[in-house]
Parts: sequence; structure tokens; C-alpha cells
Amino acid sequence: MSYSKTLRRILTAMLTLVMALSLAVPAFAAETGSDLESIANLYADWDGTYELPDLDELTPEDQEIVKALVDAIMRARDAETETQPEIETTQVETIQDEVALTISFSDVPTTHTFYKGIMYCAGKGIVNGYADGTFRPTNTVAKSHFVAMLARAFYADQITKYDTDYYKNTFGTFGPTNMTMAQNGSLNNTSFRWTYTDASAMSTGINRYDMAQLMTNIMKAKGFAASTSQKTAIQAKITDYKNIPSQYQDAVKNVYALGIISGYSDGRFVGTNIMNRGQAAIVIQRMAQYAPVTGDKDNDQFDDGTSQKPEPKPETPAPKPVEPTPKPETPETPAGRTLANGKAITEANVTEILNQLQARYPRKTDFSKGYAGLGSGRASAKNCIAQITNRYGCTDYHNQHTSTAAGCGGWAAFVADEIWGQTGVTWRKTTIANARPGDLMITLDDAGYLMHVSIYVSESTDGFPKTMKVYTTDGSPVNGVYKIFWANNTYPSTHDIDVWTAYPN
Repeated sequence: MSYSKTLRRILTAMLTLVMALSLAVPAFAAETGSDLESIANLYADWDGTYELPDLDELTPEDQEIVKALVDAIMRARDAETETQPEIETTQVETIQDEVALTISFSDVPTTHTFYKGIMYCAGKGIVNGYADGTFRPTNTVAKSHFVAMLARAFYADQITKYDTDYYKNTFGTFGPTNMTMAQNGSLNNTSFRWTYTDASAMSTGINRYDMAQLMTNIMKAKGFAASTSQKTAIQAKITDYKNIPSQYQDAVKNVYALGIISGYSDGRFVGTNIMNRGQAAIVIQRMAQYAPVTGDKDNDQFDDGTSQKPEPKPETPAPKPVEPTPKPETPETPAGRTLANGKAITEANVTEILNQLQARYPRKTDFSKGYAGLGSGRASAKNCIAQITNRYGCTDYHNQHTSTAAGCGGWAAFVADEIWGQTGVTWRKTTIANARPGDLMITLDDAGYLMHVSIYVSESTDGFPKTMKVYTTDGSPVNGVYKIFWANNTYPSTHDIDVWTAYPN
């Protein structure tokens, strides 16, 4: 029997029951019943993104009918979802029973639509509500809040690595959970993959597309994503599938096929709709049916990021230890090889050349004429980095290579030639942790194609490890015109970056 027929029979039965029990309910025309059913569907489908009709404008009898219809719709949906696998049903019910005795939110009664999901997440330390004892289930869930919920649910053991004053002071109270999800790849393909360090951007609401993508990234990592056949079968049921951006199509099919995020009554997914906090709790509970949720029992934050514990009194900082005077750097140059200026190959000598270049070509110098426009007298076609950049196809045109005469590739080629010269240069691959001044950095997209070329200048001066943030020099467009930039921030933690060095072993 189809879902629509089942629902219609249930609705009919409920209408008959309500009308039989209430002698005060007048007979009404078919079109009136249709209007009440439409109102009931609006309430049943409500996700906080549109205004609901005011029930006070209806007669008391019609209000009771609408409430009965909504109850019937929700019961029908519950009956349908019972056919889906429920690996942790017993565990969920047990947690809810135990949590109800110790945790409660004044705005989440046991009859609330999202009660089970909210109590489940509260019992796992995924959420804590607010200091005033509310949960605010209909409030928009911010990107940072939902990322934190998922991090606590599936990667609680990794949060402690970033749960330090440094990350909190640098990236805000949600810095540790944002960093956790970025480092394990859970933010890949989301709209905020590159802006997760911006507390302001992360405070905006998360839409259904990004929510689907985040959860799909975790499902794939944990080995419980929908199969290809499941996703193929569900695609035809998503009535607005053709309108879904290609980057999200697989994620939408995945969550839809597994019943993690359901569509609307007309089959649409409507991925641009913003989600609320109650919905966020429900989808995590649904994920728990497929994979174990560890939770974070040590979570001591209210859901706005404020601490549940009183702030400790500041301690008197210990005196800063005196660092030993560094030993003079030993030249690393093998016999017969030097930098382009004839000096030994050392980090100090390479940095000296970089400083000279910065003085000659300061920040925002016009680079619209490319390598040749700098008047070095060298032919850009003979540069020393093409032997590396030609190994990579470009993001936009996979069968082509980046220019080493203009744009970012042209500036990187010019700088490398100034440091290493154009001939006799041997590059070898290294890691970002071992990067040194003058190294070549190739930024890649998710498919491994070249996105950007730059030259490593130094580690950051604000305490970031190299794996998090470094300074580079590169050519970047400003209003369509390439300019030269120094101490430009590059974030290896959010990019796939290949590092090549010309220093001897």
C-alpha cells in the first residue's frame, strides 16, 4: 500500500473519530476539510523557515480537527520510519529514560516533536542547552553549533587536542570543535570549508545542503553511507533533484536514502532551507541508528559556547625561560653549488634574497605584465619550477599546466629563479612541517589538480604551527589585475598542499 493511501486512510479515520466525539463540530463542505488538511500539513512539515497560520483564527472545533490531523500525520510518519534499521533502539530508549530523570529543558516537554532526539543528545553530552534551563529547539542552529554537535558525537577523543586557550582565543569558543572537524576532513565540500576559522561566518545558520554534506562525510569515514543502489533508487523520489547543485547531489541522496534527513511532503529536498536546533538533534539521533555515537561526557559548554563552570582566577604567569643562543648555521651547500647570487645555500641566505625582493617589489606591486614585466633579462620559459608545475593538471583545465610567465605561477617562477637560478636546480618533495624559505608550494583541489602556486617565506609570527598557517609570497588577482603579495596567509590544514624544496639533503 502506498504511503499516500495509508496516510489518507489514517486521516479519514481520525476525522471520523474527532467528529463523532464532538457533537459541537458542525458539518462542513469538502473544500473546508481540504483547507484544514493543508493547514495541518504546514504544521507537520514546519522547519522554522516560514510563518504558520494562526490557529486562533479558526473556530475551537476546527482547531481540534487540525490538531488531530497533525497528530495523525506524525503517527503515520513514525509508522513508516519503523521499517528502517534501528541498531541502537534499545540504547536510545534506555538513555532517554535515564536522562529524563536528571536532565530537562523547560521548553521541551515529553510531548515535543523533537523530545527524543534532544534527550538523546543531552544524555551523550552532545548538547547542554542554555544557562536559563531552555533548549530553544526552534532557534536556528548555527554552523559552529552543528559542527560542535557532530564533533562531540563522533570525534570526542580528538577535541582535547585542540581544546586549549590558544585555539579558543584565536578562533573563538568553538575553535576546538571547528578544528577537529577540519582536521579529519569532515568539512570537505561544504560552503564553509575555507572559512571555518571565521567565528562570525560560522555563527550564521546552517542549511540542509551543508548539513547533509557534513553528515555524509562522517558516514563515509565511519563506513555506513548508503550504497550506490540505494542512492540510485532514491534519486527519482527527490522531486527537485535537478535543482540541487552538483557538489551536494551525492550527499543529499545519501541522507535521503538512509532517512537521516527526510524530504518535504511533495518530495522536495529544499536544501537552502535553514535548520533549527531541534532538527539538528533529531538527525544525529538518526545517525546513531547506523554507527556508534561516543558522545562527550566532558562537555562543559552551554550551547552558546559559554562555560558551565565558573571562570578560574588568573594565575601568575611563570617567568619566560631564557632561550639558548642558536648556534651559527652550518652551510649546507655541497661542492660546486650555490644560490643564484653565489652565496652558500642556507636558510639565512635565502631569507636575505626574499627580503631584497620584498623591498624591490613591495606588497600590491602590479604584476599584470608577468615575469617579463619585471625586467630581469631572463627568459621566463627557462624558469626552474616548470619541471615541477608541469606535473600537475590545472583545476579548470585538467589537460593543461599552469603558466610560469604570468599570474601566480609567473611570480613563483620569478622568485624561485632569483633564489636558485634557472639551471642545475634539483627539486625533491618534502612536507609542510619541514618547509623552509624559498620552497615551492602547490595548492591542490580535492581531485588533486593544481589551484595555486606560491613560495614559502616563513612560519607565522602568531604562534601557529606550520601545519596550520604559514606565510608565503604569491601573485593574486585584485579586481582582475594580478598583484604581488608578501606574508600572505596560507592554511595547510584546510588545503591539500605539495611542498617541493631545492635545499640539498
